[in-house]
Amino acid sequence: MAVALEYISLIVPIDKIEQYYPGGFEKYKSDHKQAIGGSIWYDDYLVRDGAMSNYDVGRLIQEWESYGLKGVIEVDGMKQWKDLCVVDYFGGATLACFWLKSRDSSVSHINDDSKLLIHRNNLWDGKISLFKPIEWLKLFQIAEESKDRLELRKLRKEIFQQTIQIVKQEEYSLDGEDIQIDNATITEETVYYTKPEHLTPLKSDTPTKFAVIEADCIETSQLLQKSGYNVCMLNMANRQNPGGGVWSGAGAQEENIFRRSNMLLSLYQYIDYSNQYGIEQNTEHSYPLDREAGGVYTKDATFFRGSEKNGYCLLKNPFKLSVVSVPAINGPKIDLINRYYRITKELIEPSKEKIRTILRIGATHNHDCLVLSAFGCGAFRNPPQHIAELFKEVFDEPEFANQFKLVVFSIIDDHNAWRDHNP
Repeated sequence: MAVALEYISLIVPIDKIEQYYPGGFEKYKSDHKQAIGGSIWYDDYLVRDGAMSNYDVGRLIQEWESYGLKGVIEVDGMKQWKDLCVVDYFGGATLACFWLKSRDSSVSHINDDSKLLIHRNNLWDGKISLFKPIEWLKLFQIAEESKDRLELRKLRKEIFQQTIQIVKQEEYSLDGEDIQIDNATITEETVYYTKPEHLTPLKSDTPTKFAVIEADCIETSQLLQKSGYNVCMLNMANRQNPGGGVWSGAGAQEENIFRRSNMLLSLYQYIDYSNQYGIEQNTEHSYPLDREAGGVYTKDATFFRGSEKNGYCLLKNPFKLSVVSVPAINGPKIDLINRYYRITKELIEPSKEKIRTILRIGATHNHDCLVLSAFGCGAFRNPPQHIAELFKEVFDEPEFANQFKLVVFSIIDDHNAWRDHNP
């Protein structure tokens, strides 16, 4: 067997856990049952604990060392891992580790003679061409029907691990054909904004057309591009972490975008662990985004996977799409007024400023069509009716009048729909 890696993972042999952890391995599993199947995976020999940053993995090492395990030792002048091992998704073990063997995106114990499995059920054996979206979708639907959130997250995490490898390899195979991914300019042509400049009002008599549809925003954007529009799609971003909870298998829009494209090459340059992905860290800008008017413009991200309902199938014809990443206010105070929830008064103007940021960035880069969504109305718990009103008020401002030919709100109800803030 083997355990699949996250971008940075701490590997601990089960026999060491049995020896040093109070109560042994069974007690360890009991104490960490909420994380097993999420950040923690194990096989017959090893436990893998995935970390979000170098700080997190350092904290995990300190915790294990407090039980008596030894981390880094020096033998004949060479540093190596003893009872623990930190493994980089791309680079392998960060120091020599003589009890660990690796292949592609997984590791196994040196004494494990079983066939090395990258992902369960052979959905993907490390060769991107062999991914089976129908089989993946069957497992996903079973997890949905049984409301098994851990299984849903595991399945989504597997997709992102595949996506990372595709982006790294810059290609995948489909029906015997090698499909190329163009990563050449996405990082360099990304633009980071702390406060975009105001637009010059247009002297146009052609009014902006608006539409609201129930559809996948990426698929909507692709169709509009084929119709001749210069589209910019909104990524409802996480202000603190690019990609939001994509590594934990979260199911919101930004995570979906990251699983289906090379967007990580655009936004991960602004994090301190960008080197874990082979991306040079941006020395001028970094996350978190500016609280008031922060955003990022990504020119020509490449989308190469289908939607979740289609099993994240690999596309025969990848397509490019420009994206504006702006975060909504997370968990604003809301008031119930005349049976409708509304953002509290002091947060109305900050919310409108974030909407202005989306429009300013889109227009600055000469897009004539925006594909928007239910901005902040999911996990961030903004009330949809009030957000819709704020969008209308901003579009009616002279600065934005007729700046775009078409604006489409492409929205799909998900697990965040029909909650108190979103009836």
